Amino acid sequence: MRFDYLTLKAFGHFTDFDLPFEKDKNFHFIYGPNEAGKSTILRSVANFLYGFPQQTADSFLHDNKKLLIEGQLSRKDGETLRFMRRKGRKNTVLDLNQNPIDEKFVSRFYDGLTQDHFLNIFALDHVRLREGGESLLQSDGNAGESIFSAASGISMLRDVLKDIEDHAGKLYVKGGSTREINQSLRKEKEISKEIAENQLKLQDWKDLERKYEDGKREIDRLTEEINILGRELQKIERIEKTLPKIALRNELKKKRERLGELPNLPEEARELRKENEKLAESSSERLKEIDQLLKRYKDRLDSLHIPEHILEQEAEITSIYRGVNGYIQDVNELPRLEGEMESLQNSVYAALKTIDRNYTSLTDAESLRLSAEKRKRLLSLADEKPLLDQNLKSTSSDAESLDREVNELESELRAFDDIPDSEELEYVLESVQKHGDVEERLKQKKLEIESLKIKCAHTFRSLSFWEGSYEDLIGQPIPAMRETIKQFEKVRRDLKSIQEKTFEKQEEEKAAIADLEASLRSLDALADVPTESELQKERMFRNTGWVLIRNQLNERRNEISEIEAFSKGLPLELAFENSMKKADELTDVMKREAEKVGEKNKLLADKQSSIEKLESLTSELENLNTDLTTWKEDWNDYWLTTSVNPGTPEEMLEWLNRYEQVMAHHEQLETANAHYTDLEHTYQTLKESLIKTLSELENTDTQRSLGQLVNQALRVKKCFSEQRTRKDVLRDKYKQKQEQYEAVLKRKRRTEDDVKEWGEEWESAIEGLPVTSATPASVVKDLLENYDSCVTSYDEYLKIKRSKDAMETRVSGFEEDVIRIDQEVVSTLKPRAMDTAVTSLYELLQKTKEDRRTVLELKKKIQEAGTEKEAAVRAEKEAEHVLNELMIKAGCETLSELVEAESKFKEAQELFQKITSAEEQLLAIGAGQTLEELLAEAAETAADSLALEKGNLEKQVKELEDQKSEVLQIHGVNKKEYQEKIQGTNDRSVKAESEKQSILSKIARDTDDYINQKLASVLLRKGIDYYREQNQSPIVKRASEIFKRLTLDHFDGIVVEFDEKDQPVLMGLRQTDTVPVSGMSDGTTDQLYLALRIASIERFAAENEPVPFVVDDILVHFDDDRARETLRILLELSRLTQVIFFTHHSRLESLMKEADSDQQYQMTRLETTVSAGLF
Repeated sequence: MRFDYLTLKAFGHFTDFDLPFEKDKNFHFIYGPNEAGKSTILRSVANFLYGFPQQTADSFLHDNKKLLIEGQLSRKDGETLRFMRRKGRKNTVLDLNQNPIDEKFVSRFYDGLTQDHFLNIFALDHVRLREGGESLLQSDGNAGESIFSAASGISMLRDVLKDIEDHAGKLYVKGGSTREINQSLRKEKEISKEIAENQLKLQDWKDLERKYEDGKREIDRLTEEINILGRELQKIERIEKTLPKIALRNELKKKRERLGELPNLPEEARELRKENEKLAESSSERLKEIDQLLKRYKDRLDSLHIPEHILEQEAEITSIYRGVNGYIQDVNELPRLEGEMESLQNSVYAALKTIDRNYTSLTDAESLRLSAEKRKRLLSLADEKPLLDQNLKSTSSDAESLDREVNELESELRAFDDIPDSEELEYVLESVQKHGDVEERLKQKKLEIESLKIKCAHTFRSLSFWEGSYEDLIGQPIPAMRETIKQFEKVRRDLKSIQEKTFEKQEEEKAAIADLEASLRSLDALADVPTESELQKERMFRNTGWVLIRNQLNERRNEISEIEAFSKGLPLELAFENSMKKADELTDVMKREAEKVGEKNKLLADKQSSIEKLESLTSELENLNTDLTTWKEDWNDYWLTTSVNPGTPEEMLEWLNRYEQVMAHHEQLETANAHYTDLEHTYQTLKESLIKTLSELENTDTQRSLGQLVNQALRVKKCFSEQRTRKDVLRDKYKQKQEQYEAVLKRKRRTEDDVKEWGEEWESAIEGLPVTSATPASVVKDLLENYDSCVTSYDEYLKIKRSKDAMETRVSGFEEDVIRIDQEVVSTLKPRAMDTAVTSLYELLQKTKEDRRTVLELKKKIQEAGTEKEAAVRAEKEAEHVLNELMIKAGCETLSELVEAESKFKEAQELFQKITSAEEQLLAIGAGQTLEELLAEAAETAADSLALEKGNLEKQVKELEDQKSEVLQIHGVNKKEYQEKIQGTNDRSVKAESEKQSILSKIARDTDDYINQKLASVLLRKGIDYYREQNQSPIVKRASEIFKRLTLDHFDGIVVEFDEKDQPVLMGLRQTDTVPVSGMSDGTTDQLYLALRIASIERFAAENEPVPFVVDDILVHFDDDRARETLRILLELSRLTQVIFFTHHSRLESLMKEADSDQQYQMTRLETTVSAGLF
């Protein structure tokens, strides 16, 4: 797949911005200064392929709904897709006619590659490149991680793996106690135990349930009886409310009957009468006003006079008036035109005399008109003459100059005939350079040895618990095994965990005892609640007294001490009576406070149970302390064979890590010493080779260092190279100048031929003009200008003459039209001053038309007034008719009698409304009964006995409510105990069960999360290993070639070796030496990552549909040489897949030209500059 073009129709600060990608070039170099819009274009690529994000920063100029990108994609098989992408939730892919396209047609072009995959693999900037280099350092060059990271684009792969494993470790650790899942499992076991302890006994529950249901039924029976009596009481109260209202209704009906028979008037009779009285009066007044208005209209009409002959000529007068302004303008313009004509006539005569004194007539100017072809030919030849003269002079000068330069270069070339051969020096120098900076490596290796010695000493000093020397530690093996230490730690941790749990339970039981004691104190504070044991004690005391009394009644002997202990100085019968009273009182209190008694008994039982549990837990803690002491002895015995005074297992695991670090540093120190010896030998060998070769070319100091000898060799090589280069430059320049000299001679001869040809054409062109061939071309050009000036003035004279004749014709025609008008306003008409007469006629016409309109309006108003007068007469008659009809209905003859009848009629209406209101109130009180039922109910009731019946019913209701209250109190004790059982014990069980389900849900969620994290870690590692196994050989081989070129042969490539853990790792290859990733500079690790990424993309493109590689300023940290080589490699990559390279560094533009002189790439410059605030 490749991009053929992109058009940002509305995106960011761009509007209709086209970005074409030439089809014959696959590398597109896009340069633009800062803030020119490169970042916006980069975002548009992903937005075009995958759609706009929910929130976008590119809608500051265009609204979200208007964001639009157009472009075309093409596959390697030639198939293309041209579409537009808009911002939205659905149907965001459109064809060019704005019709929706299925998203799958777009994704098919890049084989369903996800957006994250595209951005990670095929989009690279300097930040991701730097992260990729750091990732290689973090993984210590691990081959699988390095190759997978470069191929997947996940630059910080080690961080991803660590995050996954850390997240899983926070959820669960085998044998742990503080992790999420471990804590949830412990809580679930404790809650399950609590649920088992809170189950009810079946028989106790049945007895309690029976008492509860009996009480409910008794309460329901009493409630029903109270409701029946309540309905009877409500009926009596309703009758008490309706009786006064029924009496009021009856009284109102009697008043209505006393009014007798009433006139049959309409309800609005009074308003109707008043309205028509007012109408009759207003109609009479209006008739008087209309008569006065008609008189004024007729007087005005008689005063107006209309001249009809003016109206008949309205069209002619109007037409002439419209031409007044033109007439005035023409009259004023004629003197000016006459003056201009005279001036132009003088100019033409003067020009003719200047050209030829024989010209005497204006028409002679016609003879000066030249054909356009002849005039153009003359001017062209006149312009060519100076150029031809200049060219001839220039070519002659150039020929002389080049002849001198050729002779000088020939002399310089003779000085470079003998240059020494430096081929052997270059071979030796190349051999030295292949080994790199051996001298610097020796220094670095020496520093590394010193650093490793310091590290060894530092790590040894940090090794606690060791009592011997460093040499003793290196020489003595440590038999400690991690698994054994972990097993010791597991046993200790399990014992500690059990101890902590037991201690927590012990504290919980102590807290429970304290809570129970507090509850008992609170219960005793509310009331002195006796216990069952106290009641039994009192009853036994009472029975003892009864035995003493019974012995006396049966004449049996009682012990004096027993009597004194019981009676305590009181008479025996009184002491017995007091004991019976106290026992009964305790029984009454326990019955009355049955609920509290039960609660107190339960609290005491729970307290005793907690005390027993506390004793058991204390015993368990003692046993655990013994087990921990035994473990400590075993742990110390395990380390007896070493010189280590052990700490805790966790500390010893950390100690073991530090011990391994000491050993690792020691091994590194040994390896570094061996490498240093090898480097020193190489250094001496290279130095001897250089001294031998240099001595053959010039004097050489054998005491110099290898670096100084290399610099001397480079200087000698550069000197010889510069001499050869100078000779080649001079030879090329000599050849070039020789060719230029011959070319100049040819141009000189051609110019001389052109001058001769021009002379022949010039003689032909001036034929017929008053000049000779010797006349300068500039003089002929001036003559042509005089011809043009004369002819132009003559043409202007003719044009003005035609305008003057036309004006005089128009003025004469206007004056003739005015004379033909029949009028009496203007007596005398003056030529060229008739505009005043026309204006007067037009004003008279306008006045006449206005008077005619006034006459028509007056006639219309007279007609309207007559119509209004007829309407007023009709209204007056209709009002009188309505008043007569009302008097007939009321049976009266005058308006005063009609008013009296209206008053009586209104009183009857008000009584009727009051009766209706009373009946409505009765129905509202009646609770759904009809009016007849309420009246019948009131008639059947004796009003005097209502109060007595109401009192009896209220008394019965109160007795039942008192009875219900007693039953409720008894039921309350049973209900509370019942609810405590189902909502107390069981409530705790339900609450515990709910909490258990919540914990089980959390365990399920956390377990799913844990499994997902573990699976992700395993699958990622398996995927890394699988990808390495499948791709290591081809990718590493190709990446090695690229890496060598990127580092400009400072490295010979990369190889895969195995570390101390037998894990494959990438190493830089430098002849026979290998350099770990940790030993490379930041820039070199970046180049290694880039080599792996390019190799992976090449392999992807070879096996799949190619996807464009989008690069943004990845060379900011590269020097010029490495940047140039990188551009060459990317240009080679573009043969497999499209490469789009963005940069804001102008230097890279020149490096690109150096990297590809054949212009196999497309150069695009972004010139638009926008505000930095837009990005």
